[in-house]
Amino acid sequence: MDILTSSIHRNLISILSKQITSQNCKYARLAEVGKLETPKLSGKYDTGQLILHRVFGYRGVVLFPWLARVYDRDLPQHREGDEEPNPGVGKEVRGRTHIFYQVLIDQRDCPFIRAQTEAVTFLGNQESS
Repeated sequence: MDILTSSIHRNLISILSKQITSQNCKYARLAEVGKLETPKLSGKYDTGQLILHRVFGYRGVVLFPWLARVYDRDLPQHREGDEEPNPGVGKEVRGRTHIFYQVLIDQRDCPFIRAQTEAVTFLGNQESS
């Protein structure tokens, strides 16, 4: 009885996997679209360079880089070894300049992006954030 049950179970799994595979083949189409390069950890991306976003997974083309001054009030302003500043005194916020990139997103990837769906997005370097 155990042999019969395991045989039926194996055959059922085989039939289901073939059916699922044949259904997926109707919709799956793979195409090679370019050559992946190692991600840049430092340096600038060039205008016209193809990118693959490492978080959102969409493809795009860099339109141009631009500089933005970012102010973060949550960052501590004192250095180690300095006395703790008095609360509310000397609450000067210093900005840091970061490079951001305007990117044109490949429209074929838009249905799969969970972020903004506009065709253009702004990206910052991971090292500077």
